[in-house]
Amino acid sequence: MLRFDAADFIRSLNWFQTLEMTFGKQTGTAATPKVIEMFCNDLEELNGHLEKMECRVSIKMSIRTQELMRITGKFEGQVQQALKELRTRIVDELGDRILFSIGAENAKLLDETDPLFGPRVALKLPSTAEDISEAAQCLALNRPTASVFHLMRVMETAVQILGNRLGVQLTADKNWQNILDETNKAIKALNQKDAITKVYAGISSNLYNVKLARRNEVMHPKQTYTPDEAKNVFHAVRNFTQDLAAVL
Repeated sequence: MLRFDAADFIRSLNWFQTLEMTFGKQTGTAATPKVIEMFCNDLEELNGHLEKMECRVSIKMSIRTQELMRITGKFEGQVQQALKELRTRIVDELGDRILFSIGAENAKLLDETDPLFGPRVALKLPSTAEDISEAAQCLALNRPTASVFHLMRVMETAVQILGNRLGVQLTADKNWQNILDETNKAIKALNQKDAITKVYAGISSNLYNVKLARRNEVMHPKQTYTPDEAKNVFHAVRNFTQDLAAVL
């Protein structure tokens, strides 16, 4: 799926309109080398926006228009026709697409400049990175059930790591409830005065919260989720993984 900023779309149209208005006034006059270079530079600027929108056919027409300008040195005839054709191609290429608008809040979920669950989770639970990213993207694109699916893949890995950390055997063969029951037993067997014991108890509590957010059944999730439900699961999984990563 192509991703580009709506501002690039607006800039490309505005830039093209400015270009037509500015150089359209020069019709019938010979252009100096400096003006020709300005014209070509403006088209290059337009190409930058078109590149982000993958309007490759339009870019080819833009390049051809530059070549015609350098050959003829006039803002008429072939050059004017080429500009009209360029506009048509831009409209045609964008007209074949369906554009989605994503609000500011959801757009943050698509910004992967910083790890979505924090740097510690990214460092200590690297195998979950792809599913965390996919969960966020599905949430942003209003695909809540798909988001929960990826979040459960994150939890599958995280819960097994927690069980292994506390000495639970064969975690790969057990469901959440089995692992949760055994981790609770392991936590109760720890020195209750140790700070780490309280941390593990908090992690276990967050695991229970994920279950509640997901649905109370342990291994039988709902068939569909609403956006609000998926957001609750997202936040619960983030809290769980962040607490887990803190003790790894």
